[in-house]
Amino acid sequence: MRQKVTNIGIIPFLTLALMSLAACSSTQKVEQPSVNPVDQNRNVNNKIGALNDASWYTEIDFDKGSAELNQHDNDGLDTLIRNSKNVGSVEEIKIISWADQEYPRQHQKSLSENQKRLADHRSENIKHYLEARYAPLKIHVYNMAERPNSFQQLFETSDAKTKQIIERAEVSFDQQHRMNIAKKESTALVLTIVR
Repeated sequence: MRQKVTNIGIIPFLTLALMSLAACSSTQKVEQPSVNPVDQNRNVNNKIGALNDASWYTEIDFDKGSAELNQHDNDGLDTLIRNSKNVGSVEEIKIISWADQEYPRQHQKSLSENQKRLADHRSENIKHYLEARYAPLKIHVYNMAERPNSFQQLFETSDAKTKQIIERAEVSFDQQHRMNIAKKESTALVLTIVR
């Protein structure tokens, strides 16, 4: 499993200072979007984080069908919290988990029950780890195996707003003006909002 902890904060000086202190981690500076397809996932994560007012994020890649965290994942979550606390107080954490299939598009409301449960288990495992080590934390969980229902959309709930932001962030256009959609299946994105 590959995992990245990335800074999406506003203060470049603190970013550079923290990057030099945590040179062994995969902390990255927020940069302008790249047209390089290799950088598309990082650009999408930065965009999702920025649109959610997050300061830091880490992405966890899961094996197909698995919701288990390994030591590398736990280390990445620890780095995320440590880097966030070095800048301020962690006000909120958002855990956004995908199943082994992509987020359902407009014509499909949700994936199968097994896929919804898998995304839920991924979020639960991350939440339990964070709560056990860093309680108390305000944590919100978003299951990307199902779209918001009509009620959530009508009343613009947190779930509906966050999923709409993520859906917009996943779409980009290449130099030939073709639409690209970032592939996020089998991942979880953990965002920290720091004040």
